[in-house]
Amino acid sequence: MNIYLAWTLTVLYWIGLPIYWLLYVILIALLFILKPLFSILLFLLQPVFYLGAFIAYIAALPYHFLKRFEVQ
Repeated sequence: MNIYLAWTLTVLYWIGLPIYWLLYVILIALLFILKPLFSILLFLLQPVFYLGAFIAYIAALPYHFLKRFEVQ
């Protein structure tokens, strides 16, 4: 391996690894803090998802009906 490439990889490793771990810890902390907010928001938006699924089912109903008369 080229000596300059080896030194470059070593320096990137010693600089990049602490930055990676710092960002990882910050992300885990943010997820720990924001998870209750997301769960409350998803609980409140649950009727919207059910309504959307119902509307999608109603919109696809004619296609399901026409599929019965399909001839192979």
